[in-house]
Amino acid sequence: MFEKIKVNGDNAHPIYKYLKNQSKGLMGKEIKWNFTKFLIDAEGNVVNRYDQ
Repeated sequence: MFEKIKVNGDNAHPIYKYLKNQSKGLMGKEIKWNFTKFLIDAEGNVVNRYDQ
């Protein structure tokens, strides 16, 4: 549950690949730092991405 995983690149965890591909906007497809948050609705759709 608390294992370190990759969030960028070819070896990124599948959940982060999905989240980055589904998010819209000007944030880009890479996660720049560890405080990036994703808001997901009950159906699993990405509603918003928050980069501080």
